[in-house]
Amino acid sequence: MTEKKVGWLRRGWRFIWGLVSAVRRGLANLLFLGLLALVLYAVFSEEKITIAESSVLLLAPTGSVVDQRSFVDPLSRILDPEAMLAETPLYDLVDAVRQAAEDPRIVALALDLDDLEQIGISNVRELGSVLRAFRDTGKPVIAMGDNFTQQQYLLASYADEIYLHSMGAVGIQGFGVYPAYFHELLERLEIDIYVFRVGDYKSAVEPFLRDDMSIAAKQNNMRWLQSLWSNYTASAAVNRDLDPESIDNYVNNYDLALEKVEGNAARGALDAGLIDQILGREEMLTRVAELAGREDTDSDDLFVHFYDYLDHGLASLPLPGEAEGDIVAVVVAEGMIVDGDQPPGMVGGDSVAALLRNARQDDQVKAVVLRINSGGGSAFASEVIREQVALTQQAGKPVLASMGGMAASGGYWIAAGAAEIWAQPTTITGSIGIFGVFPSVNRTLAKWGIHSDGVGTTRMADAFRLDRPLSDISSNAMQATIDHGYQRFVQLVSESRGMSLEAVESIAQGQVWSGEDALAYGLVDSLGGLDEAIDAAAELAQLSDYEAVWMSDDNWLDMSLWQRLLSSSVQAVMRGLGEAVFARLPLLSLLGEPVEVPVLNDPAGVYMHCMDCASL
Repeated sequence: MTEKKVGWLRRGWRFIWGLVSAVRRGLANLLFLGLLALVLYAVFSEEKITIAESSVLLLAPTGSVVDQRSFVDPLSRILDPEAMLAETPLYDLVDAVRQAAEDPRIVALALDLDDLEQIGISNVRELGSVLRAFRDTGKPVIAMGDNFTQQQYLLASYADEIYLHSMGAVGIQGFGVYPAYFHELLERLEIDIYVFRVGDYKSAVEPFLRDDMSIAAKQNNMRWLQSLWSNYTASAAVNRDLDPESIDNYVNNYDLALEKVEGNAARGALDAGLIDQILGREEMLTRVAELAGREDTDSDDLFVHFYDYLDHGLASLPLPGEAEGDIVAVVVAEGMIVDGDQPPGMVGGDSVAALLRNARQDDQVKAVVLRINSGGGSAFASEVIREQVALTQQAGKPVLASMGGMAASGGYWIAAGAAEIWAQPTTITGSIGIFGVFPSVNRTLAKWGIHSDGVGTTRMADAFRLDRPLSDISSNAMQATIDHGYQRFVQLVSESRGMSLEAVESIAQGQVWSGEDALAYGLVDSLGGLDEAIDAAAELAQLSDYEAVWMSDDNWLDMSLWQRLLSSSVQAVMRGLGEAVFARLPLLSLLGEPVEVPVLNDPAGVYMHCMDCASL
């Protein structure tokens, strides 16, 4: 049989296709090698940082200032280097300022706050205290900005001088809580909302039941808001040598202040004494150079960014294994409290419990400070953490709770059993209360001709279905669970704080308190920041020579690249799944809105979360 010859057209096509495939493979290989080179460069390259004489430390936080930076998977860091800049660790800022105060090469400090989005009053107080110590060495602190938000301005007020751009403004507005209310909408949609509660202060369920805020909720919210606002105005006024009432007058009569200066917001801030000078960007740089004794404002080595300064060889608190001698371990619990093992940025019940267990089993660790910045979350995860706090103290190692901007509801649950509780005057805490909410859309569906019917082997067979009304047995069961959870919370606080049940009841019922008020009512022991809590822990453990050490989550530090990518992908799926199934779960929350729970994975669907709380 004669073999058929391949035509010239087909041979040409094969040649062209082979050439295209070879080029494609070559380009893919080149792209891979390029990415590999970028990764190796990012990992192994170290830019040499030199610090000149008469340098200015540039404190330029970006995004949110946090106690612990959230986990960002390695691939995101490579593809988007800016991803890591969404958060700035508070103690990176603190460490840089402290070291610079003793560094003769650093002669001044400049605050550039334009990229700062969130810091909170409590964090401002902690950073402000080291800025004062820096100024006490005789080195000036300058704040400069195009505009100042309310939070940015409070931090800027710790500076010797504040410079504002001529087109800028100081945006002080005051504090407020203004939830949206859905009762009328739910009535129109014929959605039934079943609410279960204990106590008088249940503002989190009011949006489902009312179209306005109740008198009780207004009174409670105004109490802690006014406490924080008084602290804000007093701090800014002291820093700026102003009468506290002058800031209130400026905000409450802002329109009149602008009328006097023909709408020039920068001039209005200057006349009110909030800033020192109105300068353009180049003029600001010239002024800073003058303070540093520099004549050349274009010099590349005038400013030293605080991250470069830290990378130059300055260490923050050491990591486990780096310290010698006795240790006070710092365990961070920041973010939503979630069941299981979670990455930094969320308070995993198992993750934080493991850190406390490691501290308890480490012979070097003599005391522990649990740093809390959380509005709560999973009740089960909160209890898992609290159990480890108790076991650590039973082992003879005192555990102190240090509250950041917020330690409410589940955040207070994990703090209650500590040997001492430290808070800032502006910490938002308390929120000892519980409620439950369950929606039913059976009437809505019936309106469109959709009906649910069937049979079951028990009276609970149709429990907690969106398309069926809540039965009496389900309703009674939920109320019993709510009552039990609330009584357990009150009992825990009573036993841990040495207070009578009546005393706890009077300050519970979902009421939110500032740290200052919480001290007066016995919910906290002392006012102060993390440094004070660490010193107090060392004193309780009778330590004279010790190091403070951040406890790290080895599960995340030791993961390979692909393990971290897989884990972060699982977290994304869990969040999506949680949002999808929320309406199908009987969610029980402590002063919180279910939609704010990022991962609905509590085994019993019970959550302790403070909705009204915010790190202002």
